[in-house]
Amino acid sequence: MKRCLSLALVVLMLVAVPLGLASCGADEDSGAIVNAYYVGEMFEFDPARALVDDDAMRVLSLLYEPLFSLNEKGKLEPALAEDYKIIRNVEDEEYQMEITMKQTTWSDGNPVKASDVVYAWQRIIEPGFKSDAAPLLYEIEGAYDVKTGAKSSTQGDFKVEAVDAYTIRITFRNHYDKDGNVVEIDYDAFLRNLTSVALSPVRQTVVSENEEHWGKRAYTIVTNGPFTVNTLEYDVGEFTLERNRYYNYASKDLIDTEDLDKYVRPYQIITDWYVAEELVGKDGKTVELAKMLADKFADNSLFLMADLPLSLRGQYAEDAEVTDALSTMSILLNTETMRPNNGLLSDPAVRRALSQVLDREAIAKKMVFAAPATGLISHGVFDSTSRRDTFREADGADLLSVKAVSSSADITAAKKAVAEAIASAGNNETDQAIASTLTIAYLDNDVNAAVVTIIAEAWAELGITVKPVPVSAKNYYISLDGVNDLSGNQADKDKVNEKDLYVTRASVLDDIYDDFAIGVDNQEFRDLYEAKRANDKRKYWTEERVWNSVSAGGDLGIETDDVLVIDALLVDYQMLAPDAFAPLAAFSSNYNGYGVDITTQGEDKKQTLQAKYNATGYRSEKFDALIAQAFAEKDLEKRATILHNAEKQLLEDMPIIPLTFGQHSYVKSDLIRNVDTDYYGVPKLTEMKMKNYQDYLPVALAPEVKDPEETEE
Repeated sequence: MKRCLSLALVVLMLVAVPLGLASCGADEDSGAIVNAYYVGEMFEFDPARALVDDDAMRVLSLLYEPLFSLNEKGKLEPALAEDYKIIRNVEDEEYQMEITMKQTTWSDGNPVKASDVVYAWQRIIEPGFKSDAAPLLYEIEGAYDVKTGAKSSTQGDFKVEAVDAYTIRITFRNHYDKDGNVVEIDYDAFLRNLTSVALSPVRQTVVSENEEHWGKRAYTIVTNGPFTVNTLEYDVGEFTLERNRYYNYASKDLIDTEDLDKYVRPYQIITDWYVAEELVGKDGKTVELAKMLADKFADNSLFLMADLPLSLRGQYAEDAEVTDALSTMSILLNTETMRPNNGLLSDPAVRRALSQVLDREAIAKKMVFAAPATGLISHGVFDSTSRRDTFREADGADLLSVKAVSSSADITAAKKAVAEAIASAGNNETDQAIASTLTIAYLDNDVNAAVVTIIAEAWAELGITVKPVPVSAKNYYISLDGVNDLSGNQADKDKVNEKDLYVTRASVLDDIYDDFAIGVDNQEFRDLYEAKRANDKRKYWTEERVWNSVSAGGDLGIETDDVLVIDALLVDYQMLAPDAFAPLAAFSSNYNGYGVDITTQGEDKKQTLQAKYNATGYRSEKFDALIAQAFAEKDLEKRATILHNAEKQLLEDMPIIPLTFGQHSYVKSDLIRNVDTDYYGVPKLTEMKMKNYQDYLPVALAPEVKDPEETEE
């Protein structure tokens, strides 16, 4: 596919423009325009749904502000919150926290209220809302019971309420010591959970109008952070982030029109995430993306680069600012794959063998901005009460080897485990060929593709063939009535048919997650599987399609007779907060945040609750017991010990294979300064300055004469 380069191709533009002027067509100088390359594709801006990788973390952190934040050193600081206090009612054994919010405003000029935070959390705790962030709220009275269906009301049984317009009251669940006395929770640990961008407020009047898709259209997205979404150009793969003009103002009427960049210096961030196979330059010749970026950076038409293409990472490695991300690139394994005799991945010995032959040092070296993983929980996660000893450092022992096994005995044992599993699939050649082929889905970019290639080469030594399945949201555009325009701009609202949508990368992953958790209980899938296998065994396993278990392919526009089961999924596994409980609890049967399916039967309307299992379908009584112990334990040091044991058990069973610890990185021009990072490693662009910015303004905005000393912000 060829595509002509526009001025804004794969660029990020940061502009200051006065109120009253449109983002396009402004006719006077209003601040710096800084071109940059910042993220890959981004289609979803709902903080509770879209936090699927490190790119999403960078963008969502610019759009939403949770109650608290962690500075670069891990110190807790107020963000949307202004203050908090603890209320102890010892006699009634009731312990509460009241959080007072600062008065600020949504990007559409409406005030951000305590009820917006309460609604956002209630939404996450709803039994039918799947969210890995739910365990972050389990210290609140009723949160776990509502999520698992034991209690029915998020508005009554989940003890979070808006006392007034700017005050949130939280009632905590009680912990008891051996003598039956209430022991208070560690409030600082709870507040650190509230630094997760996934727990940011969202407004009910906005979300409820279109629960599934409000975060996919510019005219329905409302944010409370320093930036908002101005345009979404799905047809060309571009979105524009714009300064939230109301950020930190108690009312839209109080804006200082003489100091528009008082709280947020940059005006716009325009990023084009669409990566064509071939790009056509102004001279009509084909140019590679990496070369185009390097040339623009060298001639001062590109000033900030993050999420670099793989071929540029070595070139800029020494100049890059690199920070640890709270994420671990990992392979999620489908332990309930519908293969003959349930396939390779139902066997823990096989899953361990797949991990043992991977060279994590080689993968990290290939990625450049990564470190070999020695466990699942990433760097930066607290062990107990402070970050002086992180979770990784406190244990002292590596749970994973950074090098592939090299001894002949280990290699022989790994090959034997895989060979026995393949042999158990059946005696005929076709069944064994099916059993020895594993599909790996991944978000389509050059870094992920390179990692999958290394995995494929390693697993080939075990007799396994890897089938790569690159997934890109741009491939799953749906138009039920033939309308192809879904720019999402306010001006185009009347042209947009609500039936048309892009399946976002978050929802594509969601569909794959659903497939992971199907298991053998899904009779529709079993019938389809048997029918296809009886008719054409080989075709069934070679069609390059993804099957959606929920609507039998309808949501992705895929016919059900072309089916591909996903065996593994490469992800940036997010920690969400600097606490190990939530990312580990995600693999438990009852604490994972997936909620429950509630069915009502009979005249008496009897309800049946069925827990939704984690994405991999993994179930372990030992692991579940450890997570239950951690949930009950209030002492953070004892709890940390339990969580270390839980991580060891998880990696013994290996439903997830950690590969590398994530890192954020960016390269900036010498003209750029004041780009800081927070504890999550995310660049903060609110204070970014550019020297002599007027020299680089478009001609229409450049002043006739300017004193050089006045051109620096």
